[in-house]
Amino acid sequence: MPEARGILEKLLDIEPNALPYEIHRTAEDSSQDLVNELPLDWDQSAATVELFSGNLEKQVSFLEDALREIGIPSRRIVRDDSTFYVMVRPEDEPRAIVIRDQIAEQAEPTEIPPRKPSLWEEEPVRSYALLYYLLFPYLIIAITVLRERAAEDL
Repeated sequence: MPEARGILEKLLDIEPNALPYEIHRTAEDSSQDLVNELPLDWDQSAATVELFSGNLEKQVSFLEDALREIGIPSRRIVRDDSTFYVMVRPEDEPRAIVIRDQIAEQAEPTEIPPRKPSLWEEEPVRSYALLYYLLFPYLIIAITVLRERAAEDL
């Protein structure tokens, strides 16, 4: 406690502008450090690719935490022989392999390949003209057929 009080007293004597840079970082400065968020509504059954298997729960937990930090959801399966399996979604496999290999090699982090956007995440259609061009002939045919049937009934 005395050491902690000494540190606090020193901090109180320092002017705010003299504090280390990390304390004064602005939102623009920290934009590089953004962590990808896990998808909130991801289906665990979509994690079908086996990324890692092992008997040590600490290794599996470390890998899961590392994947979570970069926004890759994972699923853990424990088999009867106490083997742990880490499963990921197929679209996350290339990025997850990079993380797994970095951990296995105890290498410094490198740039992770960007995640390919899903078809469902692309921007919405800006023009529905193509839809009208495709449906217009069917509408004309339907009107013609209905008109002919009405003429036959008379």
